[in-house]
Amino acid sequence: MPKTLHTESNIHAGDRARARADGRGHVHVTRGARAGSFAAGLLAWSLATTALANPVGGTVSGGAGSINSSGDTLTVTQTTDRAVFDWQGFDIGANETTRFNQPNANAVALNRIHSATPSQIDGRLSANGNLVLVNPNGVVFGAGAQVDVNGLVATTSNIANSSFLAGQLTFDQPGDPNAKIENRGTITARDAGLVGLVAPNVINSGTITANLGRVQLGSGDSFTLDLYGDGLMNLAVSDAVGSQLIEHSGAINAAGGKVLITAAAGRQAVDSLIRVSGEINTPAVAEHAGVIEIFAAGSHAKGTFGGRLANGAGAASGNSTVEVYGTLNATNDHGQGGRIAVSADRVGIGSTAQIDASGTLGGGAISIGGDVHGGETPSVLSTVERETLAAVRERLGPNPTPNALYTVVQSGAIIRANATDTGHGGLVAVWADERTDFEGRIDANGGLNGGDGGLIETSGKNILMALGDANAAGGGEDRYAIDPVTNLRTRTRTRGKAGEWLLDPGTITIGTTAISGVTTSGTNPFSYTGTTSATASYVPAATINSKLAAG
Repeated sequence: MPKTLHTESNIHAGDRARARADGRGHVHVTRGARAGSFAAGLLAWSLATTALANPVGGTVSGGAGSINSSGDTLTVTQTTDRAVFDWQGFDIGANETTRFNQPNANAVALNRIHSATPSQIDGRLSANGNLVLVNPNGVVFGAGAQVDVNGLVATTSNIANSSFLAGQLTFDQPGDPNAKIENRGTITARDAGLVGLVAPNVINSGTITANLGRVQLGSGDSFTLDLYGDGLMNLAVSDAVGSQLIEHSGAINAAGGKVLITAAAGRQAVDSLIRVSGEINTPAVAEHAGVIEIFAAGSHAKGTFGGRLANGAGAASGNSTVEVYGTLNATNDHGQGGRIAVSADRVGIGSTAQIDASGTLGGGAISIGGDVHGGETPSVLSTVERETLAAVRERLGPNPTPNALYTVVQSGAIIRANATDTGHGGLVAVWADERTDFEGRIDANGGLNGGDGGLIETSGKNILMALGDANAAGGGEDRYAIDPVTNLRTRTRTRGKAGEWLLDPGTITIGTTAISGVTTSGTNPFSYTGTTSATASYVPAATINSKLAAG
């Protein structure tokens, strides 16, 4: 027999629920009872049901709704725009389905889970609105999980009913400081939706899709959420957190949208690591160019990074690292490429990394370890170049990329901001306040059918090892004419202006002696086996000669 939980009136913030079983397989919830009401609700549920793999022990503690269990399907019907559901457990078995029917796509259901263990979701979870899952001990979406929602936030940080029902999404009650949110399955938000996974540790080996929307993986234990504005989060971390890790080895797809992978920093000497070995795809949709931002705040790399990530109170003392071995794609098949920014105290771009912000009508902008010249304007630039740089920065917005202390781009890594048809090459900056080791390849070429080369910088404020290759060639353009006498067709090919490659450490040696550079062992970009003790900057003479010869 199906079991149904009915609400006999709306339950508002601060009210408690009283549950009773009526002998017909139904559980009724009414307002008014205070002490012991949640325990009573769980007892009544246990009397009226048998154990299910779907969520159990559900009560309504804010807003209004009902819960119906039938076979392997649990249906939650929400009748107010905001509702709070408290659960004894929120697991979904491999053959189970939990469905939320909500008033509209903007409705939000807060699901607070009172379980001593992480929630395990292996089946289907769906909603036509937005779901928030709060389990202080973590949430795991298994390999078979299928989540289909308008928006989803899964976190270990709790929120007061009064704040949630008032529309103030401040998650300021930290959970287990060592907990994790992990996705091995498939999470899909509808177009322009939000997917946010926030905990001290976040792991994604599955697939997350939010086309025209926003995806954020965040390491922290408190945050605020602007669900109806930019949909992004302000993260913070308390002194209780003992480890911070974000590992992405799966796929994130947000065509025309924005992806943020961020780790907050606190006062304690806790190191944070973001490792990206999977794919992040934000190709443009119509006029919506994609944005990818990866930032771990630390003792050196500080800042709000778009107003969405703050260091903890006081000076951060832990070190932060970002390692990228996978694919970052913010290309545009119909316009200018998007925006990609990566920073931390230490930034490593591994040999297998592919970073691309190319566009048919112009290259985009890529910042690795900081913006051009660490956010300053180099004195060596001409007036025209300064104007170009100012225009690029205006397009990027007012929020600079925080500066790294050390940046490594390994041999084999490819970074592109090309114009692939017509238009100018984009902007690529590789920067560090202390030392930059560049062995990869950067392209910011003008369009094949016409356009100037872009602007490339590989600089370390103190030390630069520039052993890689950079190309900012002007694009070609074919022009045809018919001779009026011979009636023969002739072709003239013109090229746009060459771009700029800026190398600007304190001092630099242009040499001919081969050196080992930053050849590494293993997969850690900071496992130097070469010139870790170098105190001067170096670029091979052959590299300079070849670029001068190419114009």
